[in-house]
Amino acid sequence: MWMIFLACAAEPTGPCDDDALRKVSRALQLVDGGQRVALAAQGIGEACTLTLPLQTGLNGLWQAPPEMSGMVVLKSVADAGLDFEAACPGGVSMLAGAAGLPAAERSRAIAAHCKPDFLREADGAPGAGLPLAILLRAQMTTNDPAIRMTLLRALSGL
Repeated sequence: MWMIFLACAAEPTGPCDDDALRKVSRALQLVDGGQRVALAAQGIGEACTLTLPLQTGLNGLWQAPPEMSGMVVLKSVADAGLDFEAACPGGVSMLAGAAGLPAAERSRAIAAHCKPDFLREADGAPGAGLPLAILLRAQMTTNDPAIRMTLLRALSGL
């Protein structure tokens, strides 16, 4: 069991197709709400070479019923525990404690603990995709930081 976890944790991420991410970023301007989250998740998943837990979480955001997406994301982030801990020190234990909270409260707790730089004070409560966005922030490689921030915010439901 530990061997499988370590293999997933050590799996490298690769580059993203900047042209594809640019197209997704432009398309995000044409949709709103949950469609933005689904479009960002699908677009990032198709444009980037990602670890299995990240890919599973992104797929869950756009394929799972909305009421299940939070649990799919939490499982994916738990499967990438070492990477999430690197992206948000103390984040794994915080997520374990916040798992039973209502979704909006859990997202606020994650935002307060991890302090992702793509969130703004004026933002409302982020959505279920926030933990994946935090994890992706550290791993998604692209030559355009503005597009990365746009995609991470959309993935977070903002």
